[in-house]
Amino acid sequence: MTGTHDKITADAAKRALQPLGFRRKGQSRLWLADHDWWLAVVEFQPSGFRKGSYLNVAAHWL
Repeated sequence: MTGTHDKITADAAKRALQPLGFRRKGQSRLWLADHDWWLAVVEFQPSGFRKGSYLNVAAHWL
């Protein structure tokens, strides 16, 4: 991630998601919370129109 907006998004996500058990995958916009038999996924997808992000949330049963 580069740029001020990306840094702000990453810092806010860290403050909100880490206490809930999420871990960031490298330097990506993807956060994962492994609960053994299911996986929670949060992604901040960049907007192609302006500075900002779409929020994608998913649950995967393993």
